[in-house]
Amino acid sequence: TNPNLSTAWFGYDMPHGTVYLPFYPASEIPPPRSFRSRLGLMSNFSMDSAWWAFNFANQYASTNFRAINADIRAKSETIERRIDEQKLAWETSILNSNSNSGGSSSSSIMEQLGTRAQHLAQSVVDEWWPFAFQLMAKYGQGLVVYNETYAERQEYPAWWLDSRDVGFSTWQPNGPYHGVPDDEEAPEEVEIALS
Repeated sequence: TNPNLSTAWFGYDMPHGTVYLPFYPASEIPPPRSFRSRLGLMSNFSMDSAWWAFNFANQYASTNFRAINADIRAKSETIERRIDEQKLAWETSILNSNSNSGGSSSSSIMEQLGTRAQHLAQSVVDEWWPFAFQLMAKYGQGLVVYNETYAERQEYPAWWLDSRDVGFSTWQPNGPYHGVPDDEEAPEEVEIALS
């Protein structure tokens, strides 16, 4: 019997800050508990929730998106390459084992595949939590910490700090409490990014 190997690729939170995980819709094996947890809601932090693992890292990335999201993307791409290899290996192994043993039922094959996908998804969440906390250590306190003896300051570009639109250079105790539009044109690097 040929099982339905259709795969749904699912990633929690933002597309630029998640790991896409394979699930088999034809399998009756549910996603891991952390994907079904009602303990972690948007209004209630919980490390028992897969969503919070990815959302936590993505929220922190907003403090220095260019640097932190680059680390997130690199990590997720490494994990996704590993997932592609593992998925191909387990599908090949299970299908070959099925054909060599005279054939199992389609539901038995899907149960095996669903179980592998479930364990894989949970292992990625378990790997993501320490990674998210490592981002906080690396990028905390306005620094990029490489080890115990070397760190660099994270600095905003001078054109941004001096911009009246941002408001750091025009702020007074009595206002304005937000930026005042610049009379000048945006720096060339911003114009390029916006075009």
